[in-house]
Amino acid sequence: MKNAIFNPALLLTVLSLLACRENFTVIAGELNKQQQLEQSLQQWQLIKKAHNDNYQYSVSFSSWVGFSNRTTVTVLDDAVTKRAYEAFDQDGKRISKWQEESLEEIGIHKRGATPKTIDQLYSQCRTDVLNRSTLDHYIYLSFDKNNLLHQCTYVPKSCADDCSFGVEITDLGFIEGAK
Repeated sequence: MKNAIFNPALLLTVLSLLACRENFTVIAGELNKQQQLEQSLQQWQLIKKAHNDNYQYSVSFSSWVGFSNRTTVTVLDDAVTKRAYEAFDQDGKRISKWQEESLEEIGIHKRGATPKTIDQLYSQCRTDVLNRSTLDHYIYLSFDKNNLLHQCTYVPKSCADDCSFGVEITDLGFIEGAK
């Protein structure tokens, strides 16, 4: 029986190819997410146009310790025209509430979701979330029943609590008859 010859160069080549294969799988998955997002954006553009660029959506946050908040953004003629905020304690009791209803007011409060159009949220998803390294972050991308963006978030793998960053749209509705 012949002794097997250990060839370090062959071992390194095989390991490199396996590493590249995994890398290609990750890259393919990231490209697939970008393609899904672009298809969803095209769907969003059609639906938004059909409703004359008038809609409202909410962004909610809930901490693992129980407190939460909700920001509702109103967009008319493709521009943010109102932002409303509510915060709740661990028992669900409202502890804070405010509204920004003029162009001068919108964005003055530090709390709550940033006043953005959904187009800007798609852009944020593309540039701030989907470009994150999957080696260091968990990436979540989901769409609603109409293929519109619902969630595009990342969570650092080294974080334990309240570490989700990005876009999460809830309660999207269209405003009919607004001018």
